[in-house]
Amino acid sequence: MRAIFACCLLFPAGFYAQQLKPETAQQFDCYVQAAEARMKARPAFVLADSDAALNNQLVNGQKVWTVEANGPNPHKLAGGQVYDWMGTVFIPGVRLDRLLGMLQDYDHRTRNFPETISASKLHCLTGTDHFQYSMRMKEPAVLDVDSDVVWERVDAQRWRCRSKSTHVAEVGKDHGYLRRLDSYWRF
Repeated sequence: MRAIFACCLLFPAGFYAQQLKPETAQQFDCYVQAAEARMKARPAFVLADSDAALNNQLVNGQKVWTVEANGPNPHKLAGGQVYDWMGTVFIPGVRLDRLLGMLQDYDHRTRNFPETISASKLHCLTGTDHFQYSMRMKEPAVLDVDSDVVWERVDAQRWRCRSKSTHVAEVGKDHGYLRRLDSYWRF
């Protein structure tokens, strides 16, 4: 089985502030609602389903660039900005169940993503599809991120995942790089 997945990331960056201003948080929440509505309205499950050229690039191993999901980045907010990307990748020879098992192994994300994550820990698993975990990211700065993640089986061959940060803190000097991190995945 071939695995194709897509990701969309949204996050506001503030400027040297510990927390988002209420106006910034409200604008970010509105942006997320609009982005989720756009994703829900998209007819294809993943972009390669409706774009033969993109599908051929993926299957033939050609590099595919990420796409700005909602126009050029960043999107300005009062006191911050949102970066919104969408990307697609094809992983030949990977079984979906093994990929999902690796991605849902929140205690061992450092083994699977050592270039970007230096620590991770699963805090709570509710049923088989709702995870709460923390990680220490290495980029764009050293960040401690707590996330709430829900996995949903769409059918026998498709899954989607929504991950929303519940807390983000920069380690050491606060440069205001990242205040929230939401990601949406389709497999």
